[in-house]
Amino acid sequence: MSTRCSYCGIPGHKINKCDTPSIREMDETMMEVAAITQMFPQIGDLFIETRLKRLTSKQLQAITYLFIFPNNKKHCLKNKQGRIEILKDVYYKYSTEDKYSNNIRPYLIKVYEGVQFSALNPNPNPDTILLRECATIAYRELFTKNPVSYYQISSWIAEKIENYFRDYYQYCLFMESFKQTPQEPHTFDILCFAHTTTSYTQDTSIPFDCPICQEEINEQSECVSTNCNHKYCTSCITNQLEAASTKEEYNHPKCALCRSPMNELSFSSHDKAKSIHEKYINNSYDLYIL
Repeated sequence: MSTRCSYCGIPGHKINKCDTPSIREMDETMMEVAAITQMFPQIGDLFIETRLKRLTSKQLQAITYLFIFPNNKKHCLKNKQGRIEILKDVYYKYSTEDKYSNNIRPYLIKVYEGVQFSALNPNPNPDTILLRECATIAYRELFTKNPVSYYQISSWIAEKIENYFRDYYQYCLFMESFKQTPQEPHTFDILCFAHTTTSYTQDTSIPFDCPICQEEINEQSECVSTNCNHKYCTSCITNQLEAASTKEEYNHPKCALCRSPMNELSFSSHDKAKSIHEKYINNSYDLYIL
């Protein structure tokens, strides 16, 4: 008949070889409790004992197999109260003895990080479940016997929670203002030329089909030429500059036909040239009137 684990119920191993994740999770929680006990030595081993008492006899038994006990201590492991006492001693040593400082340090960091707001992980609530349990025990055990110690513990926890919510509130205000503040559009280093009407009287390329919108352009005032000698309507050039200027990554606009960088734009309308120049062109580049 195959062996069945008395903790997880899975056949093939005994409880002393059980690797169910919940066993390690219970140990992790107790190490956090030990870390909090180190932070508040006034509470002694009361917090550790209280947490251990919440576990069932089988849970306590499973945790004991994570440790190696001397033969003269093994008789304590036969019942729930004995397991609580021996595990209480183990976790209390982690919180008080220097030789275990490296073991307890990661859990101290975790406790502090739980009450320190981080914009990288903007959780709206601090992780204070164990700290609040500690404060409850401190109130029950210390309020009448040692009110100063109770005040030290409760005020530290209250201050950390208050600071957490203050920082979270400031973060929310910042993010809201960031969303509402429009980003400044990019401007481009492009030479702009505005031709007078008479300078285009000999132009025989009107009408023409804009290669972007495919519309026939009959008005000479709607014509824009690039440095690569391709012609577009002013609406399409405006749309192209608008799209390029509002992208998060800077992209210099390119000719839609040959993909050459648009370094020069020649307009047949002074008014439209001025409007586009003011909005999309670097102000160190003047608008030239020909």
